[in-house]
Amino acid sequence: MRKSARKTIAILSNTSWSIYNFRRGLVRRLAKEGYQVLILCPQDRYTEKLKNEPCQFIPVKLSRHKVNPIPDLQYSFEVFRVLRQHRPDFLISYTVKPNIYGQFAARLLRIPRLAVVTGLGYLFIRRNWKTVLVKWLYKHSFKGAKKVWFLNKDDQSCFLTEGVVSPAQAAYLPGEGVDTGYFKPNPVRPATSSALCFVYAGRLIKEKGVPEFVQAAQILKPSYPEVEFQIAGFLEKDAPGAISAADIVTWEKTGAVNYQGAKEDIRPILAEAHCVVLPTYYREGVPRILLEAASMGIPIIGTPTPGCKDIVLEGKTGFLCQPMDHKQLARVMEKVIRMDDTQRHQLGIEGRKIVRAYFQEEIIINRYLHFLQQLFGATAEPKDKATLKFN
Repeated sequence: MRKSARKTIAILSNTSWSIYNFRRGLVRRLAKEGYQVLILCPQDRYTEKLKNEPCQFIPVKLSRHKVNPIPDLQYSFEVFRVLRQHRPDFLISYTVKPNIYGQFAARLLRIPRLAVVTGLGYLFIRRNWKTVLVKWLYKHSFKGAKKVWFLNKDDQSCFLTEGVVSPAQAAYLPGEGVDTGYFKPNPVRPATSSALCFVYAGRLIKEKGVPEFVQAAQILKPSYPEVEFQIAGFLEKDAPGAISAADIVTWEKTGAVNYQGAKEDIRPILAEAHCVVLPTYYREGVPRILLEAASMGIPIIGTPTPGCKDIVLEGKTGFLCQPMDHKQLARVMEKVIRMDDTQRHQLGIEGRKIVRAYFQEEIIINRYLHFLQQLFGATAEPKDKATLKFN
């Protein structure tokens, strides 16, 4: 294929949904700066929206959750074929399989590349032979990559300690970036202590702590019948640890929780929340929902797991509880119930300050632009020099 004078950036991820919701701002900014953007990912209900963005979309098939060599090799060959045809000047990959197979295909084609490790997922929760295999695949796929960025320092330290990446490759990127103008505090802040609302919002899988949230609600509801406990998120039938529709029905019948369904725009749910809860033990990057909640000035509860503790600062932006301990979670939630409106509001103020200082989208996007400017020999400086603090 004939190359244009403009540089082409290929972006790989495991869903159209993740690119549209987490990296849409990056795609738009790259296009605005004169780059051509090529996106390779599976089709889903967000694909049509993604096609309306300033990019070229090429669908590729990918089995996200299953470890099966046949479809994985098919995905690798398909990515290799597309990259060989389009010959992008640079590749950025996200999530496990694009980071492994996409990076390896780009390595064979000698395409300069960046891998962004968005979390270590299921295989690093309970280690087994699959964990050993995935580490080996990561190590060989990342060989020769310009950089490997980690969304939390625990994952970075893990890969360095275990020799998966070199110190020269590894760097910390503080999250995916949050549009603090889009996720902003509700001007009519919920302030009636007698109608507090706790919200879990996210993927409905056990490792995110959904059962613990329900069990904590069941403990608290008899003593605080006026307090609401809401769940919002989409079901993932094929995911390990998936919550089923039958589970939701059973939980709602107890009267402790209400299921709000899957929401394309989570802001109306968050705007009514007094506290957002994520009792996860999944290997997160930095949990997006906690960043969005903090950006909206909402107190947050999380666990001292990688990623969570970067935004949940004990007693400052919210509170931490131990994973898989619904009784302790109930005690922490009760602490929030017993706080007055001013105390809860102060937690929210501090959370938004942290997001604006370190996690806002503009800072993250400028980090990418500065990296590309260095790579392609441009002399332009990033507009927000605060990005340099994370090098």
